[in-house]
Amino acid sequence: MKDLPTTRYSADGRAVLSTARFSGTTIVGDVTGETSVSIPSWILTHPMLSDRAVRLWGYMKGALMDVLSIPGTTHSSIAALLDVSERTARAAIYELRDAGAITVQETYSNNAQMGNIYYLWPLGATEGGGNQLPEGVAADCQPIINTNIKNNNAQNSATSKKRSKVSYDEQFDVVWKLYPRHVNKAGAYKAFCALLKKGVKYDDLLAAVKQYAAQRLGQDEKYTLYAATFFGPNERWADYSAKADEVENYVPDGAEMVAATIYDLYDREGEWVDSQNGEWETRFDNPAKYGYIRPVNSKGQLVGANGVPYELDAQGQRKPLGYWK
Repeated sequence: MKDLPTTRYSADGRAVLSTARFSGTTIVGDVTGETSVSIPSWILTHPMLSDRAVRLWGYMKGALMDVLSIPGTTHSSIAALLDVSERTARAAIYELRDAGAITVQETYSNNAQMGNIYYLWPLGATEGGGNQLPEGVAADCQPIINTNIKNNNAQNSATSKKRSKVSYDEQFDVVWKLYPRHVNKAGAYKAFCALLKKGVKYDDLLAAVKQYAAQRLGQDEKYTLYAATFFGPNERWADYSAKADEVENYVPDGAEMVAATIYDLYDREGEWVDSQNGEWETRFDNPAKYGYIRPVNSKGQLVGANGVPYELDAQGQRKPLGYWK
């Protein structure tokens, strides 16, 4: 159940801060001068944010302003709000967190977690704070700082301040997109860079990530290793390493990409929507009935939209490469 939003002034008296409380969860944001729900341009156009993640940010902002009603902020409530699975709802939260659009602070009482506080950008976990740069990143593997994104807050639009945004090198971005759990990106980047400094080949790390992603497909995410642990001192990645000739770096395109995306949805959700023909509201079953064929690489391995190869068991469920060996 949602309590009515409460508002207060910031310490300097210039900003109006709103707090909306749900069962065990709190959202905090700056609603100074707001009369309608607006989404900052950098969030709206962020290349790593899906449409559902952007929409979720807008819903949360609307809830703070008491102009939109949302059922709550649990994963099941967000899933109902966005009409997606709980797993997809979690992914939307992780996208917002990793992009810096929200800051998530866990709350505890007597060593038991009571819920989360979601701080909407530009607020951080402390009033007026922002995301800090990751600490301890290898000197030759530093994030790239982009200061071209401005704070569009109406209160200080005349003296807009530039906001620092962290991005990562291209190789790590490829690995991060493929990795099956997106938690603690900065820590994962630090561990990833440490392996490269030791002389580990990037292709070996990429192959290991593909193998692990294929193995974890459809599995409970809470049992999936954090990427920082996967690449960490114990080098769990080595348990999933594969030689270059075992995993082909192949990504479908064109009609094959359409089919791969449809089968990814079908295998994960048990249904899919036909975006090619505008059938966004209709849920379809087995894509094979509609003429779609699972894409394969040159080795005859089935591949998903991200290029990760997989196999099917006797019930038609996805399994990691080598399942039948």
